[in-house]
Amino acid sequence: MNRQSVSERRIPERRCAGCGERFPKSSLVRIVCGADGTAAVDSSMKAQSRGVYLCRNEKCLARALKSGRIASSVGARLDESSAELIKQAVLGTGDAK
Repeated sequence: MNRQSVSERRIPERRCAGCGERFPKSSLVRIVCGADGTAAVDSSMKAQSRGVYLCRNEKCLARALKSGRIASSVGARLDESSAELIKQAVLGTGDAK
């Protein structure tokens, strides 16, 4: 049985919904459909829901919000308050939950 050492393990990657580039999953922000049907930040990265990922770039965030990719990818409404929480999480400002 061949076991991979820690240095040989594959690092999971995900694609940013804004720019389409691939990044390590741990460096991205995950957005899911919350219990109330609006888009929410998944800080645990383990919520049982369809998710979409964003890199920490303001231009990518603006592109994903404008195109509607976030809401359509997770099947959720994107109201003003949830958009603000997503913006805070992506840009690292405020107390995003």
